[in-house]
Amino acid sequence: VEDLRTSTLLHFTSEFRGNMAIMFLQ
Repeated sequence: VEDLRTSTLLHFTSEFRGNMAIMFLQ
């Protein structure tokens, strides 16, 4: 469960950062 939560958090964080980068570039 710990590993699943960590991987989900990392995926959400990377996706969030990607969206922020796209918004910043536009």
